[in-house]
Amino acid sequence: MMAHSVVTAFTIFMIWWGVRVAGRSLVNLGIVGFAVSVGWFLLQRYFNKIGRSLGLIGLGILFLAGGWALEMMRRRFIKGFVRAGEPAMESQ
Repeated sequence: MMAHSVVTAFTIFMIWWGVRVAGRSLVNLGIVGFAVSVGWFLLQRYFNKIGRSLGLIGLGILFLAGGWALEMMRRRFIKGFVRAGEPAMESQ
């Protein structure tokens, strides 16, 4: 459990640092790391306790819903990161 906490805390720190210095790559890397750490935790903790097919269905739902939520959060974080001479990102 401690390893999951350390990895997740580090990814949250990377996201915070990326927002603080207006670095898109840090925010993107932090979001990816957070998604991987949540998936790692869920696979290790719960996948063996439920059936294989139910676990795969649950992972599919988690990836769809979690990916959508993380993308919305990422867009909100980097919305104001417009550098000089760079076109603004359009949110869709």
